[in-house]
Amino acid sequence: MKHRFRKLAIASTLAAGIVGVVAPAAYAGTYLNTVGSDTTYFVMDALGRGYNVATVNSNSDVVVNTPPLLSLNNVDATNKVFPAGSVAPADTNCSTTTIYAPSGSPLIAGVTGVAGVSVTQPPNGSGAGKTAVLGSGTAGNSCNDIGRSSSSPGASEAATTEFWAYALDAVDWVRFAGNATPSLTKAQLQSIYVCDATTKKPAVTDWSSIPSSGLTGPIKRYVAQSSSGTGKFFAKYLTGSETFLNTNCADGVTVFANGNTADTTDYRAIVTQENDNRAIPTADKARAIYYMSYGQWYAQSKSVLADLRNGAVLGAIDVSGVLIKPSAATINTSATRFPATRYLYNILDTRNPDYLAGLRFVGAGDLDSNAATPVTNGWLCSNLGQKTIQLYGFVPLKRLADANTGILSYCVKNAPALGL
Repeated sequence: MKHRFRKLAIASTLAAGIVGVVAPAAYAGTYLNTVGSDTTYFVMDALGRGYNVATVNSNSDVVVNTPPLLSLNNVDATNKVFPAGSVAPADTNCSTTTIYAPSGSPLIAGVTGVAGVSVTQPPNGSGAGKTAVLGSGTAGNSCNDIGRSSSSPGASEAATTEFWAYALDAVDWVRFAGNATPSLTKAQLQSIYVCDATTKKPAVTDWSSIPSSGLTGPIKRYVAQSSSGTGKFFAKYLTGSETFLNTNCADGVTVFANGNTADTTDYRAIVTQENDNRAIPTADKARAIYYMSYGQWYAQSKSVLADLRNGAVLGAIDVSGVLIKPSAATINTSATRFPATRYLYNILDTRNPDYLAGLRFVGAGDLDSNAATPVTNGWLCSNLGQKTIQLYGFVPLKRLADANTGILSYCVKNAPALGL
């Protein structure tokens, strides 16, 4: 999005939270509104800040990293790790300034009084971020420029959609105090999490069916919100499909032909925010199971990010008798990698008027749309963000010739999901 406000004015606006509109002033750079994944929000925020002041950013572009959630007055226990508000300024390619406000804020009710300003909640998760970016592409505007994504390209993505892989992560099951289960096989995870389409329940509902756990009692299953890329990836690892894991699970109500209802057992897993285990009560911990991004778990364990693990311990996956946990050594593209390893992506839409500006930050190619200029790497694909990527627990990609672009790059265009 091309600037209508000076950098310093916008910086002070964002720092102060949601404030009044400042007078527009001419500026030649571009705003890049980045939306979507919770998993990569913090690393992309750090990468965006680095790019904003990089000497190679000769166009003076500014990345605006919109959080997936916002906290009401920054004090509510659920979302307080995220800021209380965010602003994506208007420009010639996006006629509306978007103020992102938390649920419950009076702004959500439309109390703005300013023409050309919309107030909404931000896209929460990879799927919601992609939807927002493609929506801007369809509309031919640059209101949503880059989608943070921890889920891979689908089988039928639009021809205008580009997924730029820049790092590796993994998703692992986690346990809590009172549960010393050393490992689970993929088949055991399937039996715990996947509901049968006929019986409407998982094959295993009690820890007594997992002898190594030494536990008895109902399994307390937790899943991430339906738009979560981490949740979609974990579902794909277990089932081969990104379909929400609660889809086939009985909802606790039977509806009879005459319209009467009766209460039955609810086999749906409890839905909570991805990479945030604070909603799991102490009483549930010994019998709870969930999953997390390894990068998020690592960064939280090292106090790079707020610690939301709630005592979560990474479990091992038993692969033919070999117990494997995710780590910087096991997260790779080899045949012996941690089995639930994945790429992390940024999504662009070539219909976006600021597509080339986005490419200069997260992609590779003809960055200035000039046939006389050789193709080249954008900032994130040029090894300039690798230390930041590692700090947040993710594994940077190696420099390889990208089969899709022919460019020697630290990014891969439209990298397919690693075989699960």
